[in-house]
Amino acid sequence: MKDEIRKHTIQRIVITALEIAAIVAVVWLVIYFCQGLGIADGVKGNCWVMCSTTGSVNVRQRATTNSPVIGWYEAGDRLTTDWEVRGEWLHVVDLSLEYTEGWISSRYMVFDEPQWMGAEDARVEADGRVAIRQYIDGPRVTGKAGWAKPDSVLQVFWWSREWSYTNRGFIRSEYLEVIP
Repeated sequence: MKDEIRKHTIQRIVITALEIAAIVAVVWLVIYFCQGLGIADGVKGNCWVMCSTTGSVNVRQRATTNSPVIGWYEAGDRLTTDWEVRGEWLHVVDLSLEYTEGWISSRYMVFDEPQWMGAEDARVEADGRVAIRQYIDGPRVTGKAGWAKPDSVLQVFWWSREWSYTNRGFIRSEYLEVIP
């Protein structure tokens, strides 16, 4: 009797999992075809520049570093995107430039408004060392400077939910705790 109940329970779990997988597949296909047909065009969202405190990020005419620079934005500036992506490039629209659209490297973009921290100290909270990156989700800074040990202190300039810009480079925010 117990074996039958266990078998029936497993069958229900498998059927439920298959139903969920089918629903997810259908939703994915609908989104894919809507984008392909242009139905999803016109959907826009916010993105923010996160770079060094003294730097800026170029906006280019096309999605390549060989393309002419048509303007630039500084850390903390809010831009609008239509979510078109080409490699590491994000299409931005409604620009306050002569050209009203262009391409910006996603290496320096976050999708939740970053908070200016003004060089506040934050402690690294991790079980092991954490990579310091050259840009968002980029390669690690070379040498010893590319690692932050647990309990070490970094100065944070910009903070977002996912990434922070520090005195040594970019680090995932989840590993930092601001020192009160």
